[in-house]
Amino acid sequence: MPDPQKSYKSEPIDLSRLTKAKLGSMAYTQVTEGDLQGSIIQLIHLLVYLDIAEISDESYAQLRAIYATPPDKVTAAQVMAFKNIINNELVILDQNKFIRSLGDTVCEKPNKTKSNNDFYMLFLFHKILNKEILLSNHDFEFLNAWRKRDIFRRDWYKQTNWEEKHTEMAYTLRVGLANFLERKIVTQAEVDKLVIEGFLPSLKLISYSDEATTLKYFQHAPCQPMIAAKNLANHYKIPFDDSSKEKFCETLNQINIKFKQDLVSGKFYHEIGEQEQNFHKGKNRIKKEIEAIIKLNGALKKSQVQQIYADLQKLYDENPLYATIWRRVDEKIKIKLDNGDVLTLVCPTLPKSDNTAEFYWLNRPDLISIEIYVQPVKLPFPILAVVGHDKNTFLNGYSLDTNLGTVEKGHHRLDFSTGITPAFKPHQEEKQEEAPIKVKKLKLLRELSTLQNIREDEESSPDMAKTFMRFFRSLEVMPHKTYDVKIEAIKKLREKINDIPGPPFEPDEIAALTDGRTLDILKKYRDILPEQLKLAIPLVREEVLPKPAQIAAGARATK
Repeated sequence: MPDPQKSYKSEPIDLSRLTKAKLGSMAYTQVTEGDLQGSIIQLIHLLVYLDIAEISDESYAQLRAIYATPPDKVTAAQVMAFKNIINNELVILDQNKFIRSLGDTVCEKPNKTKSNNDFYMLFLFHKILNKEILLSNHDFEFLNAWRKRDIFRRDWYKQTNWEEKHTEMAYTLRVGLANFLERKIVTQAEVDKLVIEGFLPSLKLISYSDEATTLKYFQHAPCQPMIAAKNLANHYKIPFDDSSKEKFCETLNQINIKFKQDLVSGKFYHEIGEQEQNFHKGKNRIKKEIEAIIKLNGALKKSQVQQIYADLQKLYDENPLYATIWRRVDEKIKIKLDNGDVLTLVCPTLPKSDNTAEFYWLNRPDLISIEIYVQPVKLPFPILAVVGHDKNTFLNGYSLDTNLGTVEKGHHRLDFSTGITPAFKPHQEEKQEEAPIKVKKLKLLRELSTLQNIREDEESSPDMAKTFMRFFRSLEVMPHKTYDVKIEAIKKLREKINDIPGPPFEPDEIAALTDGRTLDILKKYRDILPEQLKLAIPLVREEVLPKPAQIAAGARATK
């Protein structure tokens, strides 16, 4: 029986056949799978393997046949058959088991048959209620394209040579999903619905499980958990408190709240883009320093290696969002010599279990490697990082990353937990009665800014009102308070302002709306919003707009 305090490597798995795990009487409330590699076959196989779901061998074979069909060959009838299998043939047996993915769920590289497709994963995620998705570099690329509506441009998936796309990391999006949209096999409204209801509510930056003896810290990329959490707290200007497990976990909760706010407002995308640029500029600077040393002395000294390690640590510390989804256990730095030869220096960014880090030249055993000692971080309580993205080992953690999903045969690498984690509430079923909107939830209406780019021809989609309501329920965060407003949005608001319920706005009040797009977006969709939201609009005005006295004082101050 596997130890729930350690990673579990399954017996050899063949995804072409359904099998069941031999876990005995082990009790667990959560299971964490490494990178999904964009493969629904891997995820469905896992659900059946753990007895969380069941599907007949015939339906599984039919599903695999559809999944193995290249996206430009898939028919509308096959997509309908796929939906029917997921909706009716795949049965969730245990809704009490919490499933966590460490990322790489969408926007992935092509599988062997070049048939994987983000639509399949989004549709399956919509079925699984009790889940958590930790943001990865691939998932980020998907959301960035979705929010900018890139995937809905008619020629987007044809912009570069088709064959080149087979090897790029965004294949399942650029070739798979975009092809379905181009051929109208699926619609924009359907994709929006799946993302808003089944993906975004379950998305987190980091997570944890408070076990009896150890706190497990989950994120996509490898890390030293205490340092990673402190860097994120500093970035979000959140007080960092590790005086107890409870206070540390509350810090992690606040980090996720800030992440969700910035994701919804768009701030996250800009910040992580800046951090990615900053990291690569810094890495390039380190590379030039190493080249200069090698050209001058022919080798690195131990003190110079220690400085390289410290410089890499500083880069990750200063760019924590980038580190959370992109960090590697080893950074490879290529050095070009005067004679044209290229050497690759493997630079560890995390210590091994014995607190050492070894720098060596790849494929050059004749060149001396250098091992340094890394001062251990004092931990206030036992904590373990559980990550994906990189199969290498490191201190105070382990990786669940495998090749399963990109290949048919391999192993499920899992983590079983019994502790408590604050999961986002899954969306409610249609038949459940709509809960009244309370005043404390009104600010969540500003989350509609994520939908600001929905095309005009989709505004009247019959599913949109239900989509909005589900989105509001799923979020447990408050929106980011200040972000830019496009001039066009203000103009449109001025034109339609008199139609909004409540007293007419004064010009100064309209100008004050530079703090948010809420009323403009509410007006844009007013005709299809549920009655509760229409009645809430006047209250939103009170939440968003400054008081008349504040407006007057501001006007006097600017004169």
